[in-house]
Amino acid sequence: MTTECCNCNKSFLIEKMFECKICNKEEIKEPKMLCKMCFDECYGCDLRGCPDCLDIACSDCLVLMCHECRNGETLCGCYGKCYWCNRDINRGSDGWPCDECNRWGCHDCRIGNGCKECDPIAKQASNKQLDPIAKQASNKQLDPNYESEKEEDKEEEPIDEVTILKNKIIELESEILKLKEENVRLLNIRNEPKK
Repeated sequence: MTTECCNCNKSFLIEKMFECKICNKEEIKEPKMLCKMCFDECYGCDLRGCPDCLDIACSDCLVLMCHECRNGETLCGCYGKCYWCNRDINRGSDGWPCDECNRWGCHDCRIGNGCKECDPIAKQASNKQLDPIAKQASNKQLDPNYESEKEEDKEEEPIDEVTILKNKIIELESEILKLKEENVRLLNIRNEPKK
């Protein structure tokens, strides 16, 4: 037995169709039947719905919600909880969930998680490990007589996590010092007598 999808008007076997649970929840006499390609789920209540029942709730994260969730207390995909410490996080201060490890964490918990995409230390280490190779490749292109293996490159040891953290601390302290100097400079400009 076949039935027609209410959205695309194609015929499908009834076993392959989905009922719009949101329309059914509102007790419409004949619920809308949808094919696999035409139904979506509400981000808030996870009910399957038709395009008439679901609207984009947020233009940033593009989540779809039913009217009830959109007008209620349900937050969109821009807000969530840290995967590791369960702290409230949001897209504005904590970025998006990682595409690589599918985890969303606060800044503190992302440090040291080992993911080369969202962990700043692992990302920096992987970039540093790639830099000599990229440099060597570019030098080979510029100079065909470039010696690919130098003695200093052979003796280089792999960077351990403690060294990476120490280097990061040094970089951050340097940035803090620069910011303090800039702050003093701006205060001096502000406090100068006007001519």
